[in-house]
Amino acid sequence: MKKMKFVPLVLALFACCMALSGCLSHWFVDSTSRLQVLNDTADCTLLGIDVVGSDSTYKKWIDETVFPGERSRVVEEDLVGDFTLRLRYTKSPDGSGKERVATESFSLDGGSLFLVIKSEGDSLLWKFK
Repeated sequence: MKKMKFVPLVLALFACCMALSGCLSHWFVDSTSRLQVLNDTADCTLLGIDVVGSDSTYKKWIDETVFPGERSRVVEEDLVGDFTLRLRYTKSPDGSGKERVATESFSLDGGSLFLVIKSEGDSLLWKFK
């Protein structure tokens, strides 16, 4: 008989935890994207990554200098969907020189993203791992 009293108590505790956990859709769909960038080049310094809007405005996402072989901090933004990312960089390992820009379109599904930037000739390769 004691077992029967325990089951409703557990169910009530579970229901209370579910009610206090916020929006239940976040249990199934991640509505934010956390990005960390690895500069896997030998001769480029990354100056930042921005999200380009449909009206050509941009919002800074990664706003730090990432030297060759280094990783950025993890930065979380409310970004899920199709976006154009703009990479600001210099063609020097010490960050000096003229700022250059490269853009790439991506579909972001949310969650943790690890972006590796490599150089191949005069172009940069973007790869999410």
